[in-house]
Amino acid sequence: MEAYVEPELRTITRLVLMYDMLRDRSGLLLHTAALHIGGRIWLFSGCSGAGKSTFSRLWLDRTDAHVVNDDRMIVRQNEQGSGFTAYGTPWPGELGIALNESASLGGICFLHKSDQTEIRPITPRQALPQLLPLASIPWYEQELIPPALDFCDRLLAGVPLYELHFRPDHSAIKAVLSLAG
Repeated sequence: MEAYVEPELRTITRLVLMYDMLRDRSGLLLHTAALHIGGRIWLFSGCSGAGKSTFSRLWLDRTDAHVVNDDRMIVRQNEQGSGFTAYGTPWPGELGIALNESASLGGICFLHKSDQTEIRPITPRQALPQLLPLASIPWYEQELIPPALDFCDRLLAGVPLYELHFRPDHSAIKAVLSLAG
């Protein structure tokens, strides 16, 4: 039997976590799906309707990669300041996948549904307007905005960034494996 957690408790837990990470400038909670591929976690990000669940569903029966979470992940900068680690959260999306796993962050792909699959590198400047709506930043808390934006800058400068325009078929899997595998 699955434990029931009040929605209000989930929200409070997320807020406490978000404040803690922003206070010490070490991380963010992101609205993103995540795959564990080749020892690294790759984020597949987008607003609601961008295809996170559709994309995640493609990987359910794969043995060469698996879904860590289909909706929310934590990203923190390593203590040495070099590199980032992605952490699974207990907050799943539509597919109900929420694994307690962490690994080095391989990169971030911003998802866009399309008639054909294409993956292309983008710059931090191109990625920032796509990342900001996905980051849990408390815009109502003035003192937390600068550390959150500073973390976004460090994150986008520190990992490979891509746009993935994808068809929900094997071509998307092939493109991602050629990039991350």
